[in-house]
Amino acid sequence: MRELGYFIGNYLLFLATTALLAGMECSLWLQLFGDFPGPNLWIPTLVFWSLYRRAEEGVPMIYLLTLLLASLTATSGGIVLLINMTLFAVLYLLKLRIYTSGATNFMLICGAVSFSVPIMHTLYSWGYEDNPITNPAWFHWVLEPLLTMLAALPLLQIFYLFDRMTHKERPKEMEALAHE
Repeated sequence: MRELGYFIGNYLLFLATTALLAGMECSLWLQLFGDFPGPNLWIPTLVFWSLYRRAEEGVPMIYLLTLLLASLTATSGGIVLLINMTLFAVLYLLKLRIYTSGATNFMLICGAVSFSVPIMHTLYSWGYEDNPITNPAWFHWVLEPLLTMLAALPLLQIFYLFDRMTHKERPKEMEALAHE
């Protein structure tokens, strides 16, 4: 029973943190900095669950993240789910093929994902929506990944703390890479 509590607690800690971060990104950032591009604070959670979890644990979290994020954006839930599942699949395959552990690599992957999200959103919008994106925000595309990378480092340490608090171990395929 205690194991189930730790398991559910791990999910809830990550979801609550992501809800707090995404809420700050949607409201507080705009109040403080106006239209200046902000970091995509939900991306480190998606990247962490793609790289440090097995697929059967990561997929439910991606669905929960999609439900959370779809309520904070004007983008349709289907497009958000498609983007998140595509990112999860690509990152999961990357982990199986060439991933190396470390904070620098985590930051770099968060930046790459943050850069690819608007591109994927635009492409999926053109393919699936009645009113596709016609005016992409190029300035945001350049600055958001940089700010996301900066936010990823402290978030990685917080995520490691969550795993220690809930007695969550890294999956077996990561044990050979664990040097932190």
